[in-house]
Amino acid sequence: MSCLILGDSIAVGLSSVIHGCTVIAKVGMSSAWILAHAYGGNFDTVYISSGSNDPYNPALYQNVLASRNRYPQARAILIAPVNPHAKEIVHQVAATHGDKVVDFVPGHDNVHPYSYKALEYKIKN
Repeated sequence: MSCLILGDSIAVGLSSVIHGCTVIAKVGMSSAWILAHAYGGNFDTVYISSGSNDPYNPALYQNVLASRNRYPQARAILIAPVNPHAKEIVHQVAATHGDKVVDFVPGHDNVHPYSYKALEYKIKN
């Protein structure tokens, strides 16, 4: 099974617990950067974390949707940011495709998961 982890620092952290995937992720990246680097391809599963670094970007919905649309055949799992506005947008995008959205309990910085193992568990269950 082929998989892709796409996104920001949360995606980078996710790649430390979900192995064997192609990883296109970098700390501090905006939804526009993520879209620009969503090259497409044939993946069975795509994990996308977008919106944590630009939660009030007026183009956030379109950027996240376009990133998701690069992988129309894939089962997509979207990781919702902690920010309530960005979280709602990610949930809206997921609803357009019937994708799974995973929320997480944030750590002390109120941005990243307190545990990437706990995030992995929520993804797989």
